Amino acid sequence: MLIADLSPETITRIRKLRYDRIVEKHEGPEQWDTEFRYLDSGYIADLKQRYPEYDPEAERPEFLNVDGHWVLLPIGNAHHSNLTILHYFLSAEGHKLVLYLKDTTYDDSIWGAGFVAICDLWLPEEFYLASFYHEWFIIDYDDEAKRLFFDHN
Repeated sequence: MLIADLSPETITRIRKLRYDRIVEKHEGPEQWDTEFRYLDSGYIADLKQRYPEYDPEAERPEFLNVDGHWVLLPIGNAHHSNLTILHYFLSAEGHKLVLYLKDTTYDDSIWGAGFVAICDLWLPEEFYLASFYHEWFIIDYDDEAKRLFFDHN
Protein backbone atom coordinates (compact mmCIF):
# COMPACT_ATOMS: atom_id res chain seq x y z
CA MET A 1 0.00 0.00 0.00
CA LEU A 2 1.26 3.49 -0.88
CA ILE A 3 0.07 6.96 0.03
CA ALA A 4 -0.13 7.58 -3.71
CA ASP A 5 -2.86 4.92 -3.85
CA LEU A 6 -5.10 6.83 -1.43
CA SER A 7 -7.93 8.94 -2.76
CA PRO A 8 -7.67 12.74 -2.46
CA GLU A 9 -10.67 12.57 -0.08
CA THR A 10 -8.85 10.15 2.24
CA ILE A 11 -5.73 12.30 2.25
CA THR A 12 -7.81 15.39 3.05
CA ARG A 13 -9.49 13.55 5.95
CA ILE A 14 -6.14 12.39 7.36
CA ARG A 15 -4.58 15.85 7.05
CA LYS A 16 -7.27 17.23 9.40
CA LEU A 17 -6.39 14.79 12.19
CA ARG A 18 -4.06 15.26 15.13
CA TYR A 19 -1.85 12.76 16.87
CA ASP A 20 -0.13 12.83 20.25
CA ARG A 21 3.65 13.02 20.04
CA ILE A 22 6.51 13.30 22.49
CA VAL A 23 9.90 13.11 20.80
CA GLU A 24 13.10 14.74 22.11
CA LYS A 25 11.06 16.37 24.88
CA HIS A 26 8.85 18.16 22.34
CA GLU A 27 5.23 17.47 23.15
CA GLY A 28 2.29 17.38 20.76
CA PRO A 29 -0.39 17.32 19.72
CA GLU A 30 0.83 17.43 16.16
CA GLN A 31 -1.18 17.49 12.96
CA TRP A 32 -1.01 14.93 10.20
CA ASP A 33 -1.14 17.91 7.83
CA THR A 34 2.45 18.65 8.86
CA GLU A 35 3.51 15.14 7.87
CA PHE A 36 1.72 15.43 4.52
CA ARG A 37 3.32 18.73 3.51
CA TYR A 38 5.74 16.67 1.43
CA LEU A 39 2.87 16.01 -0.96
CA ASP A 40 2.64 19.73 -1.78
CA SER A 41 4.72 20.66 -4.83
CA GLY A 42 5.13 24.28 -3.64
CA TYR A 43 6.58 23.15 -0.33
CA ILE A 44 8.99 20.76 -2.04
CA ALA A 45 10.11 23.40 -4.56
CA ASP A 46 10.82 25.85 -1.72
CA LEU A 47 12.87 23.25 0.16
CA LYS A 48 14.84 22.34 -2.95
CA GLN A 49 15.60 25.99 -3.62
CA ARG A 50 16.80 26.65 -0.07
CA TYR A 51 18.55 23.29 0.47
CA PRO A 52 19.59 21.76 -2.88
CA GLU A 53 20.89 18.52 -1.31
CA TYR A 54 17.77 18.00 0.81
CA ASP A 55 15.62 15.01 -0.15
CA PRO A 56 11.98 15.72 0.79
CA GLU A 57 10.97 12.27 -0.46
CA ALA A 58 13.01 10.74 2.34
CA GLU A 59 11.03 12.76 4.89
CA ARG A 60 7.63 11.87 3.43
CA PRO A 61 5.76 9.26 5.45
CA GLU A 62 4.88 6.02 3.73
CA PHE A 63 3.07 2.86 4.75
CA LEU A 64 4.90 0.18 6.64
CA ASN A 65 3.84 -3.46 6.55
CA VAL A 66 3.75 -4.99 10.02
CA ASP A 67 2.98 -8.68 9.73
CA GLY A 68 0.36 -8.08 7.03
CA HIS A 69 -1.06 -4.91 8.59
CA TRP A 70 -0.51 -1.61 6.76
CA VAL A 71 0.55 1.12 9.20
CA LEU A 72 1.18 4.83 8.70
CA LEU A 73 3.51 6.39 11.27
CA PRO A 74 4.51 10.07 11.51
CA ILE A 75 8.06 9.43 10.32
CA GLY A 76 9.77 9.73 6.97
CA ASN A 77 10.10 6.67 4.79
CA ALA A 78 13.90 6.93 5.08
CA HIS A 79 13.44 5.59 8.62
CA HIS A 80 11.92 2.31 7.43
CA SER A 81 15.25 0.60 6.77
CA ASN A 82 16.33 1.55 10.30
CA LEU A 83 13.19 0.27 12.05
CA THR A 84 12.92 -2.91 14.05
CA ILE A 85 9.52 -3.97 15.31
CA LEU A 86 10.34 -5.26 18.77
CA HIS A 87 6.80 -6.25 19.63
CA TYR A 88 3.26 -5.44 18.67
CA PHE A 89 -0.22 -6.05 20.01
CA LEU A 90 -3.43 -6.13 18.04
CA SER A 91 -6.62 -5.51 20.03
CA ALA A 92 -9.15 -8.34 20.19
CA GLU A 93 -11.56 -6.58 17.84
CA GLY A 94 -8.71 -5.45 15.55
CA HIS A 95 -9.35 -1.71 15.92
CA LYS A 96 -6.07 -0.83 17.68
CA LEU A 97 -2.48 -1.78 16.96
CA VAL A 98 0.29 -1.01 19.47
CA LEU A 99 3.88 -1.08 18.23
CA TYR A 100 7.14 -1.08 20.19
CA LEU A 101 9.83 0.09 17.79
CA LYS A 102 13.54 0.62 17.62
CA ASP A 103 14.49 3.37 15.16
CA THR A 104 18.24 3.77 14.71
CA THR A 105 17.99 6.57 12.12
CA TYR A 106 19.52 9.14 14.50
CA ASP A 107 20.45 7.15 17.61
CA ASP A 108 21.02 3.51 18.41
CA SER A 109 21.07 3.73 22.19
CA ILE A 110 18.46 2.43 24.59
CA TRP A 111 17.83 6.06 25.53
CA GLY A 112 17.08 7.46 22.09
CA ALA A 113 16.01 4.74 19.67
CA GLY A 114 12.83 3.43 21.29
CA PHE A 115 9.31 4.46 20.32
CA VAL A 116 5.76 3.35 21.04
CA ALA A 117 2.98 3.91 18.54
CA ILE A 118 -0.73 3.38 19.07
CA CYS A 119 -2.58 3.15 15.79
CA ASP A 120 -6.28 3.15 14.96
CA LEU A 121 -7.89 1.16 12.19
CA TRP A 122 -8.82 3.48 9.34
CA LEU A 123 -11.90 2.39 7.42
CA PRO A 124 -12.89 1.67 4.72
CA GLU A 125 -9.27 1.42 3.49
CA GLU A 126 -8.29 -0.90 6.35
CA PHE A 127 -4.93 0.50 7.37
CA TYR A 128 -3.71 1.67 10.76
CA LEU A 129 -2.98 5.35 11.39
CA ALA A 130 -0.89 6.48 14.36
CA SER A 131 -2.76 8.56 16.92
CA PHE A 132 0.06 8.32 19.49
CA TYR A 133 3.83 8.34 18.87
CA HIS A 134 6.17 8.65 21.86
CA GLU A 135 9.74 8.02 22.83
CA TRP A 136 10.28 4.93 24.95
CA PHE A 137 13.34 3.57 26.72
CA ILE A 138 14.09 0.08 25.38
CA ILE A 139 14.79 -1.41 28.78
CA ASP A 140 13.12 -4.81 28.34
CA TYR A 141 14.45 -5.53 24.85
CA ASP A 142 18.03 -4.30 24.81
CA ASP A 143 20.99 -6.37 26.07
CA GLU A 144 22.79 -3.27 27.37
CA ALA A 145 19.70 -2.18 29.29
CA LYS A 146 19.21 -5.65 30.75
CA ARG A 147 22.79 -5.56 32.05
CA LEU A 148 22.36 -2.05 33.47
CA PHE A 149 18.98 -2.55 35.11
CA PHE A 150 18.47 -6.23 35.72
CA ASP A 151 21.87 -7.88 36.17
CA HIS A 152 22.61 -7.57 39.88
CA ASN A 153 25.39 -10.20 40.00
